[in-house]
Amino acid sequence: MHVEKYTKTALGNMLKHYSREQKDPECRDNININLTKYNYNLAPEREVSDLQFIQQRLEEVKHLKRDDVNIIADWIITLPKDFKGDEEKFFQTAYKGFCSRYEEQNVVSAWVHKDEPQAMPHMHFCFMPIQRTVDKNNHDIEKLNAKAILNRQELKEIHPFMERYLERNHVHAHLLNEKTRDGNKSVKELKEEQAIKDLKAVQTLRAVQKDIVEPVQPTRTLKGKVVPYEQYQHDINALNAKLLQRENKTKQLESDLNFQRYKYQELDKNFNQEHKEFLELKEKQLDKEYLKQQMKEIEHLHDMNRFHNHTRDDITISGR
Repeated sequence: MHVEKYTKTALGNMLKHYSREQKDPECRDNININLTKYNYNLAPEREVSDLQFIQQRLEEVKHLKRDDVNIIADWIITLPKDFKGDEEKFFQTAYKGFCSRYEEQNVVSAWVHKDEPQAMPHMHFCFMPIQRTVDKNNHDIEKLNAKAILNRQELKEIHPFMERYLERNHVHAHLLNEKTRDGNKSVKELKEEQAIKDLKAVQTLRAVQKDIVEPVQPTRTLKGKVVPYEQYQHDINALNAKLLQRENKTKQLESDLNFQRYKYQELDKNFNQEHKEFLELKEKQLDKEYLKQQMKEIEHLHDMNRFHNHTRDDITISGR
């Protein structure tokens, strides 16, 4: 999964890309127009175009009228290669998960693309990043604010959230372990991969440094040419500086990875606690409904007893 944000200057091209309404889609090497008919949109059908919907929604919310303001955002979620379930259910559930965070009234479109042979089926969840907040007079308002909606915390939380949401809805997909595309990886995985790359770079630098620093037998290594050590001193110093820089960066990445593991464990712990509380509340609700039903039956029996007693009294009086 990854997200992109777009200003109004990009709206036309992006909306046409999602719906495949561009004039010459066949000019794009990664699109097979014979498969485009299998694409589908999960967003609500509207009587207006997507662009008209965006313009209408902008009139309803507070926003800055500048060219650099991000009007829409696009989350791209890809079907994992190892997914064995129902593809449409996967995207429908993911769509509902996104709606639970960003509200369906802000959704522009949610096109599932199946016409790109070089890529797995994927969904473009296009929405307007609208925030519910209050103005200076403490009045409830809606505000277009991509920075607030798609902040750093949101980008850290969305991957584990979506995997848990899919799991709760009986869609077993491992988004956090997906290896097919960089955009479909979690922040944790990207940092782990970067750490591995940095370590390999450090090892390469050490190997190069060793070759430079240890010309044990220059006459044999350089085919009879004796090269003085001082000639390489400048290169050695530069390599040492880069090596130290890489090692410091690796330590920082390891620290970040530990923090991400801690955050994930906390999120998982909170989810389990909330799930437990939900089940307890549900059980209490069922008990409450059962008690209500029992009270109704008791009241009904009481009314029936009163009716029979009254009837017997009437019969006794008339018999006298």
